[in-house]
Amino acid sequence: MDIKEYLNQIQRYEKIINNKLEEIEHLKLLATSISASTYGIERVQTSGSQDKIGDTIAKLVDAQRELADNVVELMEKKQKLIDVIESVENPQYYDFLYKRYVEGKKLTVIADEMEYNEEYIKQFHGKAVNYVKEMLNFKS
Repeated sequence: MDIKEYLNQIQRYEKIINNKLEEIEHLKLLATSISASTYGIERVQTSGSQDKIGDTIAKLVDAQRELADNVVELMEKKQKLIDVIESVENPQYYDFLYKRYVEGKKLTVIADEMEYNEEYIKQFHGKAVNYVKEMLNFKS
């Protein structure tokens, strides 16, 4: 893992959680839309599971369990990253790193908030990331 991947962990986990929430909503919709009128009617020569509602609910429970695990992992990684960022002594680097990697703001938004032009904020970004890279002894 390089320094940018390390710093972007929060955004990655937030995307995973959002995708899992969408999957759960889809499974809930499936579970409620499976026709109750065909449930329990005997069929001849069918293969596969006969309990579609049960299978869907089992998938839903598994997805909810995975979501809970992902949320716990996100909170742990987020706190570790916040601890790293809080140890940055340069107040401008601290402010930038928090806005970018904890709040997930785009560089253009940060440039406006910090009253820098976009070209400068890109260079500033590189300097702030290198500062953390050296602080954590990350290898290139």
